[in-house]
Amino acid sequence: MIKTKLKKEDSVCYMSTNDYNSKKPKGIGLLTVIGVVFVILKLCGVIKWSWIWLLYPLVVGVIGTILPLIIVFVIKAMIEKSNKHNKL
Repeated sequence: MIKTKLKKEDSVCYMSTNDYNSKKPKGIGLLTVIGVVFVILKLCGVIKWSWIWLLYPLVVGVIGTILPLIIVFVIKAMIEKSNKHNKL
């Protein structure tokens, strides 16, 4: 357990890393549930949709996770490149 000192006026607070982890969502997401339900309905013959439409909620969830990470890494690389050129 790592403790971090946080000054709050005159008092000192300690937060453990467990406090940060407690705010993570638990369980599976809505898009995952919808995707799994669609696949089960397709396999049972209840719906006759194309597999592309069935897997769409799962793909949206993956893109929604990966795309922000890519954007952050690109912005970070651009900032580092800009800082490198400014030092010269």
